[in-house]
Amino acid sequence: MSLLVVGTLAFDTIITPDSQSERVLGGSANYFSLAASFFNKVNLISVVGSDFPKEHLDFLKSRDINTDGVAQNEGATLEWVGRYDDLYSNADFKEKNTQIFRNFSPILNDQAKAAKYVFLAKGNPETQNFVLSQIKNPQYVVAATSEKWIERAKPSLLEFIRNIDALIITPDEAKKLTDKKYIFEAVSYILELGPWQVLVYSKETGAVLYSSNNPCVSPMYPLDRVVDSTGSIDCFVGGYLGYLSYVDIQNPATYKKALKYGIVMASFVHEGVSFNRLLEIGKVDTLRRLTIFEEML
Repeated sequence: MSLLVVGTLAFDTIITPDSQSERVLGGSANYFSLAASFFNKVNLISVVGSDFPKEHLDFLKSRDINTDGVAQNEGATLEWVGRYDDLYSNADFKEKNTQIFRNFSPILNDQAKAAKYVFLAKGNPETQNFVLSQIKNPQYVVAATSEKWIERAKPSLLEFIRNIDALIITPDEAKKLTDKKYIFEAVSYILELGPWQVLVYSKETGAVLYSSNNPCVSPMYPLDRVVDSTGSIDCFVGGYLGYLSYVDIQNPATYKKALKYGIVMASFVHEGVSFNRLLEIGKVDTLRRLTIFEEML
């Protein structure tokens, strides 16, 4: 079934103790789309500046990602700079050229309006709500947020998440959003607001899918070393939602399998700088790792 993502495309500068990559293709929509494209075609909605090279769009198209919904406006493309510590998981980061998204209110084309599976990547909750209002009959809507938007637009965010099916959030974000001390309290509060699922994700420990039923848990895939965790949560959602949109079945068994596929895709992106590792693998590699992972559990 049709799969839509609305989020950022950006230039990433990634600094780790071992390497530095400058102005490589990044953004939440980019990472999600690359991971999800292993399972299904992706329609991508975003905005870039006049400095965004055509080669990046051609690359995305080569991965079966439809970029017809990417607007190219005057000005500079969003830039993200992340500096990682010796643990390769914690980053100090900053954004530049954020003005390109200040007036980002995309008008969806007919194909996007007909999407059944939707990921609204972290961004202004008013923009997320505006996009969602244009989708005719979505079957499953997942949204993300960040500490930035919790701090800047909490009332709008709380209103927006009433309209979605699932919120993906880190433990720290969940507690900050709800002003709760414990994650279970935070999840219960969010579920009372309206979404019937909450996905709590940690790039160190894995993911838990909470709903009115029993939680579904998947640990992180064990790696000898994490090279770079940029795009981790977006690749997780890409694997999770990509698989669900492919099988087009929603039940406890497919949610559990989707969680594992999400972890598998996140683990691959952890093995290289930026999304480079995703370019080295194919569908057979994802299936092989999933099989190994399931044997561990």
